[in-house]
Amino acid sequence: MSQPAQVRVAFIALAFIAFFTMFFRLADRPIENFDEGIHGDVVREMVQRESWITPYYRNATYFRKPPLHFWLRIPLYHYLGVSTFTLRFWSALAGVGTVLLVAVWVWQRRKRLDE
Repeated sequence: MSQPAQVRVAFIALAFIAFFTMFFRLADRPIENFDEGIHGDVVREMVQRESWITPYYRNATYFRKPPLHFWLRIPLYHYLGVSTFTLRFWSALAGVGTVLLVAVWVWQRRKRLDE
């Protein structure tokens, strides 16, 4: 197997392991973090109100956090329903992306050192 093929296989294996690790039993643990519950409720309220721009929490506007994270959750809540899986999906996906970005950085760093 050539060097580029080995690198591709290694990255695919790493992506699979990271995806499995981040998403395995994602919805099994209850919501324990205070902020996680509030942020989930903000998105739930936005979906109920059909207010896609302004975040609300307990019938008041909620601007303590940037709204992008809430906006990313809205389609999941709308189509898949309110659950701990949909609440944690983007965080788990960001974890997978972080693992892959670190792997690419390490691979490029090692490649430069070998030259």
